[in-house]
Amino acid sequence: YIANIPKVRSKGVEADLTAAQERLAAATAEHKSAKADAAAAGKALPAAQDAAATTAEAKSSAQSEFDAAQETLTAAQDRLEKVSAAADTADAAERRAAARVEDTRSGSKARRAAFEAWQMAAVAERAAHARQVLADERAADAFVGLQAAESVLTQADFAAAEATSAQE
Repeated sequence: YIANIPKVRSKGVEADLTAAQERLAAATAEHKSAKADAAAAGKALPAAQDAAATTAEAKSSAQSEFDAAQETLTAAQDRLEKVSAAADTADAAERRAAARVEDTRSGSKARRAAFEAWQMAAVAERAAHARQVLADERAADAFVGLQAAESVLTQADFAAAEATSAQE
């Protein structure tokens, strides 16, 4: 029945039809391109998910290392404070012992006893100072370790952000 209807087209309808056909062709091409993009993204998604999982593990590991380095630095700083206080105490004791030697009469039994006490205090002060130097070096090493762990953590944060971005 429709085949018997004569085809009558006006110029306005003809122009609308041409424009609609052009839009249909453009939409079809765009749809085809979007399907190709979706297929490519679908193929890339598992790799992006694997990368995101790997970077999440690396970030977790880096965070653990950072936390451990921070604990080590805190412990080293605490130890340094204690040995510094002990060194100050030993230094004060050594100065008091030296003053007692100076205050006693030369050649007396009290001076000999004070001299021996001063020598022992001097040895204790040197030992306390040596412990302080070692604690200071350990604290410095712990600080450097913390900085290295922080650098690794920052890199892991960036990698995780990139992996998450790629996954989206």
